Amino acid sequence: MKVIMKKIIFIFMMSSFLLATFSIVAVDTTTGEVGSAGGSCIAGSIIISDIHPGVGAIHTQSYYLSANQNYASSLMDQGYSPLEIIILLEQNDVQNNPSIRQYGIVDLFSGNNYGMLYEYECNEIEGAIWHGDYDSGQLAECSDPVISRNASFTGSNCSNWKGHVNGINYAIQGNILLNENILLGIEEGFLNINGSLDQKLMSALQGAKVPGADTRCLD
Repeated sequence: MKVIMKKIIFIFMMSSFLLATFSIVAVDTTTGEVGSAGGSCIAGSIIISDIHPGVGAIHTQSYYLSANQNYASSLMDQGYSPLEIIILLEQNDVQNNPSIRQYGIVDLFSGNNYGMLYEYECNEIEGAIWHGDYDSGQLAECSDPVISRNASFTGSNCSNWKGHVNGINYAIQGNILLNENILLGIEEGFLNINGSLDQKLMSALQGAKVPGADTRCLD
């Protein structure tokens, strides 16, 4: 029987040694884990992260406003997709100035739940997964496979260098960076390690460990 864990992973560093202002939100569709990591030279950066256990994560950064973050959080609670949340954040910025904001959102989406079925009944539904003990002859939950969805937004007036990188189960974003290679290094660190989600997030942090990654850290 497949057991889905609902686990929160949160890693954030504020350090002039790390030399990076960036964030990554990610999920693991196999375990149901939701994770968040990042780094900055600016104190209080931990507030950018909003994690919903077993559902998804939102990072709100660049001229952070709690009202915008709370709005995004409420939309995730209502079941909106990451892309839908991004669109609504652009349309409903509290100060009517989305051009200075940056967001990264990822979630877990399970699609249809077909209820309690026998194994042979579930097998007749294309793509569905039966969550029981095989050949047990018992009823068990049948549902579509869990997938991940992601979206990012970087406003045109965020401070350079700014940008974002997205993959199947992650969203990476940063601003006031040295160059694009900082985000690419984070992505490489996340992808090029076989391990649990927390291990991959720690590796992502190491990928951003470049002198001058956050230009403010040089002041």
